[in-house]
Amino acid sequence: GRLMRGFVRAVWVVTRKDILIETRTREILFTTLFFALACVLVFAFGFVREGRPVQDAAAGILWIAIAFSGTLALGRAFERERHGETLRALLMAPVDRPALYVGKLLGIVILLAVVEMLIVPMVGVMFQARLFAHPGLMIGLLAAGTIGFASVGTLFAAMLVRTRSRD
Repeated sequence: GRLMRGFVRAVWVVTRKDILIETRTREILFTTLFFALACVLVFAFGFVREGRPVQDAAAGILWIAIAFSGTLALGRAFERERHGETLRALLMAPVDRPALYVGKLLGIVILLAVVEMLIVPMVGVMFQARLFAHPGLMIGLLAAGTIGFASVGTLFAAMLVRTRSRD
């Protein structure tokens, strides 16, 4: 009970820190959103002919936009940590490393969820896709894919930043 409360508290502190910094600067959100929108627009120019999109392209285009913009968000988030030396401070804090990981992961998932709230309807309209025909399934797939992508991406981004900070 007590260990779990400490873990959840540490996760919340890390996630809250990331959200507060991002709400003040909006740097990563705007960069990620712009990149995702640019991806969708580029694909729209390439896959829409005479007002008709290539059939069944919307799902792939959506995931490409999410993956590319998510990769950008992960890199920028951890670069900000490295540049500000906050990652070193977090690692020296008397907190379990898994709590730090989950806190960073939740921050990225929340950021990507905000981007997806704007990108998904845009893809649906531009590619005439019935993305909301089964809203529960759509939300479940987005959540599972985003959490899976962010889980692996957070791990690799943290490892990359740690090796760069040693140089």
